[in-house]
Parts: sequence; C-alpha cells; structure tokens
Amino acid sequence: MVRFFTESSKKHSSTEGLDEWEDAVIDLFLNAANSFGLPKSYGQIYGLLFCRDQPLALDDVMSLLKISKGSSSQGLRALRQLGCCFFGFRTWRSQRKICSRNSAP
Repeated sequence: MVRFFTESSKKHSSTEGLDEWEDAVIDLFLNAANSFGLPKSYGQIYGLLFCRDQPLALDDVMSLLKISKGSSSQGLRALRQLGCCFFGFRTWRSQRKICSRNSAP
C-alpha cells in the first residue's frame, strides 16, 4: 500500500479533527460492523483506533466521533472483550483511562 504524505496527513495531536482519509477508514469499519450486525459505534471506534498511533482517552473518542459517552463506553468495553483494544492509565493525563488497538500502553 502506498501512502502519500500531504499537509493534511501529517501527524497531529489526538484531539484535532479527523482527516479525510481517516473519515474514509472509519466509514469502512462502520460498514463492516453493520454487515455483521454490530452497532455502528463499534466500527467507528475501531476505525478511529486503527488510524491513530497514539492511545486515546474516552473523551477524545467521544469528541472526534461525536458520539455519546454511553455509546463510546459500551463500544470500547465490547472491543476490549473481543481483544481488539487494550486499556491502561497514564499519569500525564490526570489518571484518565486510555485505549489503544496495539499492546497495552
């Protein structure tokens, strides 16, 4: 797979808005989740975690995807139970719970 780097695809902080390619990847995972009869938030959250290299806090997931706290919490819990993401804590973020699709932070 070839990835072209432009101004919009540079690394950014976890709380900035989504790039166009990230929207496309999230939509792909959303459609896959719908195909399996899963809630769309599962696909959206996993798509977001797939796009980001850094772990994200629950608040970041909520603000980037514009979904409710209940939906994001339930989706992250289900993805963790499926082994698709991991939770941890970081002291530099005021002991907030963070999640990552890679190994535990």
